[in-house]
Amino acid sequence: MLGLALASTGAGRDGVASTTKAVALAAKSGRPALIAETRLAQAEALLAGGDARQALDAALDAQAGLARARPARRRSGAAG
Repeated sequence: MLGLALASTGAGRDGVASTTKAVALAAKSGRPALIAETRLAQAEALLAGGDARQALDAALDAQAGLARARPARRRSGAAG
């Protein structure tokens, strides 16, 4: 959330950097839903910073990640 706050207040580079770090940490967790959620936050920060192309790429990656995570949540019995 810090990255989104930074990006929305005009500190676009700092916001993108913060969300990029969050994505890297999420990737280490191995949790697909967490990775996808941080990619979505990164997409929002990129868009707020004016980088529509990379924002779209990140959003599409987040969408694919959430689609992969959703079946895993169903198999584990988690509400979804």
